Amino acid sequence: MKSGSAERALPNWLQLMAVIAASVACIATSVNPKVKYAGWQVVGDRESTVAGDARVRAWVSKTGKAGFGLTLKIISPRVGDQIVVADAVFHLADAGIAIEAMGLPTTVKLDQQGVGHIYLPFLFDNNRAWNDRQRQGRLSFRLVFAGHPSETWTLNLEQVMRDFCLSSGYSPKIGEEEFGCFSPYDRTAIVNEADGGGSN
Repeated sequence: MKSGSAERALPNWLQLMAVIAASVACIATSVNPKVKYAGWQVVGDRESTVAGDARVRAWVSKTGKAGFGLTLKIISPRVGDQIVVADAVFHLADAGIAIEAMGLPTTVKLDQQGVGHIYLPFLFDNNRAWNDRQRQGRLSFRLVFAGHPSETWTLNLEQVMRDFCLSSGYSPKIGEEEFGCFSPYDRTAIVNEADGGGSN
């Protein structure tokens, strides 16, 4: 009798385990589903030393059919310094098109840890750029540290198919390495630094 009861109970346990497994998979998918979209990213060196002892790190924090947004993280031992982005221009390599960042010049004051973030939106018809096979670009900008201009820094960018997350929980101040993936943004979201994902 015991053996027969165990055999009858086994399918119920298997069914329960299957339900639990399916629920976990469903939750994981709803929180962080990944799909493929075209998006810009920095390639090669994304960190540079400027103005002597200040370091700047750059990453594409937003990208979509209307362009992309670049975030600069500035770290300096000179706490409280004012940092100005004097100019920033993105060049589509094969199209001969130059796109200036919106809202320049823009200024940030380094916090008590000597850290500051600057967000630079670049608006253009990126959907057309992708369809026209515009995959390469370069971005040049100059910073002014406490009134002293830095040398021009140039970044190489490429547009590739990559994983994106259709979830919130993202802030432009978090690099794509830390977040894992990010959402394709529309024009309004690219212009504005903050989005529904919160802030860091």
